[in-house]
Amino acid sequence: MYCLEVYPRGKILDWLKKDLQKRREEIETRATPRPVPVVMFFHFNLHGPYSDWWTEEQKEDFYKIIEPHKDRIAFLAVGHLHSTYTATWKGIPQVNGSGTNLVKVDVSVNGNRTKETEKENEMKVDTTIIDV
Repeated sequence: MYCLEVYPRGKILDWLKKDLQKRREEIETRATPRPVPVVMFFHFNLHGPYSDWWTEEQKEDFYKIIEPHKDRIAFLAVGHLHSTYTATWKGIPQVNGSGTNLVKVDVSVNGNRTKETEKENEMKVDTTIIDV
């Protein structure tokens, strides 16, 4: 899990780019490469109400860093907006769990090819909002 402050920017992006690449290389050199799901957390949401605490340009800078690693990103966890919801941002699941409900996220990785899927190492993410 990466905790990226209020939102990923500046030196955080520089570090994140290097670390994501380093971890990809570590995984690819294993005898049996298998993706390790990545979760990223930061405070400000990416779209919708109150998402203007960071600019669209800053969001695009963040996306350029993570886009080559989308296959490993399980979800982005955000807060700020005081409600609980799930959404998708540029094809990546986004979870906001700062409301009065809980969010349960299940992540599984299929490490083998099967008849049902032609994709090896396919990641599946299921989210459930739970009333408490």
